[in-house]
Amino acid sequence: MAKDKMEDDLFAAENKTKSNFWALDTVGETKTGVYVEKAIGPNRLNPGTLQTVYTLVQDDGTLIYVGGRTPVKTNGQENKILQGLEAAKLGEYVGLKYESQLEGKGGKQGAKIIGVYNKHLMKKDVLDLYLGVGAAAADDSPF
Repeated sequence: MAKDKMEDDLFAAENKTKSNFWALDTVGETKTGVYVEKAIGPNRLNPGTLQTVYTLVQDDGTLIYVGGRTPVKTNGQENKILQGLEAAKLGEYVGLKYESQLEGKGGKQGAKIIGVYNKHLMKKDVLDLYLGVGAAAADDSPF
């Protein structure tokens, strides 16, 4: 049986999904969004350690993931991303800013310091939509 045109088009290079992890490229770069989820799991870049991944829904509705090792102390301070987002509540609109890059030691990559900004503005509608709260009943589903 031959593949149909839709499947051929699906696997075109321009359709390959890209990672939604925030790539910290430039000091001063910012992101904003509603904090909707926290997950802890194995750190693939540093086997034997855990990584916390925070999910934000950006203003345009796209998801972004921000990760940090759990816990990390740099120059006597815990990773700011963990501190700031740990203090945030699910559903709060937060801002993230790549503030600085610390030099690495012993051949390891330096820590990227991210500041978390929070005016405690709740966006419950965005959180509810993400969590599927108030979603259509199963009988109303087109699937």
